[in-house]
Amino acid sequence: MIGPNKLILSDISFLANSWWIVLIISAILALALYFFIRSRTELLNRQNEALEDTVRIRTLELKEQKERAEQSERYKEQFLANMSHEIRTPMHAISGMTNILLRNEHHEHQQKYLKAIQESSVNLLVILNDILNLSKLEAGKIEIEYLPTNPRKVIASVVELLKLKADEKGVNFDFSIDQALPEYISTDPTRLSQILINLLGNAFKFTEQGGVELKLEVIKNEIQFTVKDTGIGIPSHKMDTIFMSFEQVNESTTRKYGGTGLGLSITRQLIEMQGGRIWVESEEGKGSQFSFVLPLNPVKLEESDEENLNEKQLKSMSDALSGLKILLVEDVEFNAMIAIDDLKYYLPDVKLDHALNGKIAVEMFQSTDYDLVLMDLQMPEMDGFEAAQIIRKMESETEKRTPIIAMTASLLTQEIENCFKSGMDNYIPKPYKPFELIGAIYEEMKRPESRR
Repeated sequence: MIGPNKLILSDISFLANSWWIVLIISAILALALYFFIRSRTELLNRQNEALEDTVRIRTLELKEQKERAEQSERYKEQFLANMSHEIRTPMHAISGMTNILLRNEHHEHQQKYLKAIQESSVNLLVILNDILNLSKLEAGKIEIEYLPTNPRKVIASVVELLKLKADEKGVNFDFSIDQALPEYISTDPTRLSQILINLLGNAFKFTEQGGVELKLEVIKNEIQFTVKDTGIGIPSHKMDTIFMSFEQVNESTTRKYGGTGLGLSITRQLIEMQGGRIWVESEEGKGSQFSFVLPLNPVKLEESDEENLNEKQLKSMSDALSGLKILLVEDVEFNAMIAIDDLKYYLPDVKLDHALNGKIAVEMFQSTDYDLVLMDLQMPEMDGFEAAQIIRKMESETEKRTPIIAMTASLLTQEIENCFKSGMDNYIPKPYKPFELIGAIYEEMKRPESRR
């Protein structure tokens, strides 16, 4: 029998003689740990390289997307610039010639038709400005311009315009105005006209027999407008969606009556932007009643007629601009006709020369001493920007600086900035109002030459 002491000595002896086994196991463990760490490091390196490749590829994609977006933005701006010019140019002819016909002698029965054209061109121009000024449209920043406004005049203009539609369809058209309505209120007359034309236009569109009624009431601190018709009405399931963009009652309605489905959406936005609200009551087959309210903000004017006030200011400025020698640079015949007629009408003893493009303008400027240049921008052979730069270069050798006013059918920010960069002093939008034309000329002629 082996005793405990002998067993202990035997174990110690075994361990002492098997140190190399421990060493081998330790080496194996160390190698295993080394290869584990190495494989793990290689895996992390591969993952890091893959991540870097992904980031690099994604960065390139983002760069390409950014370049495409910037290119798309440039195309959009160029498209808007072209569309602005192409749309506003014929609008200028319509608006300008209507104004000329109105101030010249004409048959009395033509007055309402000319006024209707004038009012329609103004409203159309506001809509065009909203569409063409895409940055404001995308940001929902259509501007409301609060002015002292005679609401009865706005309504009278709208009624006169839409009476033609009522007569054409053979339906009645009635309107009533609360006697408590102030003579002048603070509102945007063009937007108010736009809202009423949208609502009344729809009423006439969907009314085949019966009539349309416009009612205006003063209720507490609000003005309530009501447009009631005896038309086709609106189904109950469509009542909550008609104020949404591109919504129509149904496809058959769209095919029969046309339209884009934007009118009521735009109307609602314009009303809400002014702190108002709109609602509808309707029954299919029995007609509709649209009502909206706007805040009542009465104002007082010392002059009873703001148009006369503008005419007085125009007369005062015009008298101070007697005897000017002006070079008009304009390639569109109709635009030139309007500008020449306006300048001769408002400016006493004005002397006018007309150049068809920038190249001819530079040649005429070189041989004649002008007080002012009215410069169109988009013209054949040489545009207004290049012509202005050449004129400024010619003037750099003299002490004189002739005011150059751009006449532009584009109101894009970049286009206006380019006018000033090329050496122009001011700009007039086309279509312009006479006040804008004479006002800009007056501003430049009365400005010290050192500040131009």
